[in-house]
Amino acid sequence: MYRSVLIAVDGSHNSLRAAEEALKLKAERYTLLSVITPEDSKESMLHGTGNSELDRRDNLAHIISKFSGHQYDVVFAHGHPKEKIVEVANDGMHEILVIGTRGLSGIKEVMMGSVSRHVVKQSEIHVLVVK
Repeated sequence: MYRSVLIAVDGSHNSLRAAEEALKLKAERYTLLSVITPEDSKESMLHGTGNSELDRRDNLAHIISKFSGHQYDVVFAHGHPKEKIVEVANDGMHEILVIGTRGLSGIKEVMMGSVSRHVVKQSEIHVLVVK
């Protein structure tokens, strides 16, 4: 059993599957990490509430609901996913990171594939990559 599991989520179907797999680890605590890119912030200003964290939380509601009855928190980091996920994974607070192989759609799918590869190489903790 793990004390603390970090889960990288972006609202995609793959990140939902990663969250579901993370719950199977039966950890004491879960941290859902969502990285808000500069592009996401621009999109929020143009088509959302203007608050990128609030918009992302709404986008993650179907994933967050899976953690009802568990100890969890949701963390937002601003920047580029490759760097931010590794930074949080290596902060000494978590024992394992769970991440999906791909993100949202189109170009973001390709990017998430490169993100998961980068995270596996750079993370100092165990990484579970979910297809």
